[in-house]
Amino acid sequence: MHASFFTTLVTLALSTTLATASPLTTRSRQPPFITLRLQTSYGLDQNHVYTNVTIPINTLSSLEPCDTGNGCALSEMVILSTLNTGDLPISQFECRGYKDAAGLSPGSAPFTVKNPAEVSTNLGTERAVLCYVRAAGEVEDEA
Repeated sequence: MHASFFTTLVTLALSTTLATASPLTTRSRQPPFITLRLQTSYGLDQNHVYTNVTIPINTLSSLEPCDTGNGCALSEMVILSTLNTGDLPISQFECRGYKDAAGLSPGSAPFTVKNPAEVSTNLGTERAVLCYVRAAGEVEDEA
């Protein structure tokens, strides 16, 4: 009886360990993200003020916490880094700011890690941003 109890215990422990360590276990995958640095001070102001926001790829997103309901007053948007991008180089990502939350009215030109969005030397208002992956053929050697 002692041997069968021990065998049952070892079998139970081993099956529990294998079930939790199995690569077949379903894991939630997070989409790739872009981190943007928003300059919330006037473009010509020597004392720049910045706010960072994390934006999921391929999702029109608000600029919280900068946007408190009337849009985010800013002068520049810069791509800082990417998270969970797999094998995609940072140069393949592009974003665009919008003046409205629905993404119908462009608020900036498309921007990349090498070419930030210069929204205004004063403060322009942006409500949303969309970041996406450019096709490999669309990625130029940006100066």
